[in-house]
Amino acid sequence: MEGLVLALSDQQLLVGLAILVAGFVQHCSISVYHFSIIYDLAWFSSNTHMTTLSVLRARLVEEPSLLKWRVSLIILMALFLCTGISLEGHRDWYQSYHAPAQCLFNDLPGNFSGEPARWSVAQVILIVLWYSVVISWLYYNDALHSFFFEKPIRRVNTFQGTVHNKRCLWRTARGVRAITAFTILRPVEILLRMSAKLHAGVLTLMGSITFGLIFDLGFFAWGLLDVISDRSIPSSEIVGDENKWGFGQIVPVFLLASIVLSFKELHTGKNLPSELPQRPMNRLITNCKAFTEQGAKLRKRESRAAAQQQRGVTQGLGQSPAKGGDTSAASSQVEPEELEPVHIPPRRIDTESGRRR
Repeated sequence: MEGLVLALSDQQLLVGLAILVAGFVQHCSISVYHFSIIYDLAWFSSNTHMTTLSVLRARLVEEPSLLKWRVSLIILMALFLCTGISLEGHRDWYQSYHAPAQCLFNDLPGNFSGEPARWSVAQVILIVLWYSVVISWLYYNDALHSFFFEKPIRRVNTFQGTVHNKRCLWRTARGVRAITAFTILRPVEILLRMSAKLHAGVLTLMGSITFGLIFDLGFFAWGLLDVISDRSIPSSEIVGDENKWGFGQIVPVFLLASIVLSFKELHTGKNLPSELPQRPMNRLITNCKAFTEQGAKLRKRESRAAAQQQRGVTQGLGQSPAKGGDTSAASSQVEPEELEPVHIPPRRIDTESGRRR
């Protein structure tokens, strides 16, 4: 199952980069509306890829060879997304869907303001935060755990212990110290204790798969709202009919079909028998090998029997025969060992030509 998810992850990563590169290459010849749709598609591709990383985290950490080039492409996709979203911060972006995108790009200096700019800044912060968290997952080790988790909590607990000892010492005194212990040191101690627990809880939550899936759902909801907003503009502001099926609609359908076929192959592979029936040629080769092994065992046993018989004759010549029987004859007799039967498949005879097969 991990192999299928890994293939889906790589597919979405490469498709998202291809969409972004195509948008940047053709930014001089496309409208503001088409540029927005391109980045909506890249947003969904990035969202799917980040979701797969939540499942593949353990495998990628254990295999550094699979991790290096993927992290490089992930950072490249984040840079493309942040750059494109920043270009959408022109104050007239939402009122210029029919205009060429290059016109607003050239007019962006000094006009990065209004609602488009606020949404662009929010999206850039979201991308930087989420990509940083995911990359930290992939490179998380004992050193990072000690730096971000153990050392801060240890320092807070040490400072809390110092404040607690000072408060207990001043509480028994009189005057200003007793008032300070009750009004200042006690709230500080409670605040330090709560901050240590909050720090540990936040880091534990951010490192869990549940947090990743919740964040991915939020990422998906944001992109869905962007698509609905872009598609809800009046048709009079768009050049041409955007509801016709073309290259941009057919290719995603076939990509979805490839994923369905992969799931089908995975399900079919689980139902295949563990041992496939042998073909006639394979049976013939197996029988020939068995016949050869039996022949080698037979020759080995015959040579051993001959050696034992020769040894018995030599001993009989050097000794006198005992009473009651011939020892040389007794010693020279060797019982043959029984051999396992060898099954040789019968040959078929062609009745018309009389040839054997």
